[in-house]
Amino acid sequence: RSFPRTYLLQKPGVERKGALFFSGPPQKIKLDRKDMVILSILAKDAKTPAVEIGRRIGMSTNAARMRVKRLETMKVIQGYKAIFQPSVIGIQNYEILITTEGITAEKEAEVDKYCRSNPHITLFMSCIGRWDINLSVDIDGPMQLQQTLSEIRDRFGPVIKDFEYTPILHVYKFNLGRSQ
Repeated sequence: RSFPRTYLLQKPGVERKGALFFSGPPQKIKLDRKDMVILSILAKDAKTPAVEIGRRIGMSTNAARMRVKRLETMKVIQGYKAIFQPSVIGIQNYEILITTEGITAEKEAEVDKYCRSNPHITLFMSCIGRWDINLSVDIDGPMQLQQTLSEIRDRFGPVIKDFEYTPILHVYKFNLGRSQ
């Protein structure tokens, strides 16, 4: 799950449901060349106006807008996200990687609930491989990092076999789509 940075709102008690990255098995959808160009344009700049999209694909503004809306309806486009650099405002992002042992579905649900309740956790991901859980946390200093790590160990220590944490120095946006 990906969680919004509600701590930036400075409003305690804001509900954080979290959004799933993927919602079930993907369905095969046939896209034409214009759809692919639209996806490429939006991958580079999600704020590209419909006028510009239409001009670049040789369609009217309204037709381009309708194409984008259709891609959203078909769940090809599932959302738009700002790439935020926490370090610009003095916040350090850390990845906390956890290997578990004997974790149950109930305990994993507790971890999810904890992540929803902690406004500084921005990502909770169950993984396959060496690390079973990946948490992304925004921290405003070493004391908060220590407090967060201690809290996680205190709450979930019996199922934590090992963990590591590492600072994320810069957030990059990769465009893996085709260029025009």
